[in-house]
Amino acid sequence: MIAFLSLVLCVPVSVIVLSTMGYAMVGIGMGFLASIGLTVVFATMLQRMKRGRPAGYYQLQIRLALDRYGIYRLNVTKRSGHWDIGRTAKNVNVKVQK
Repeated sequence: MIAFLSLVLCVPVSVIVLSTMGYAMVGIGMGFLASIGLTVVFATMLQRMKRGRPAGYYQLQIRLALDRYGIYRLNVTKRSGHWDIGRTAKNVNVKVQK
């Protein structure tokens, strides 16, 4: 997935940039090289993020970051703090009829 996204990003950008200078074919080659470099960098980042964590950890972290920016909606509870059931502690005298 990382390799595909880096190809989709790097090749067109490098072709557009280098075709303005008259080197469109060089842009294709540079795009592939940039794609390989970008893949290595992102794979290394994900390995470091995953190190010592349970399975699926970095996927959840990425989804939480996307949820934070409003790109992806994640249905999990993100609140920390004191939880209460909403009842108050009242001393109620109830008369029981016999």
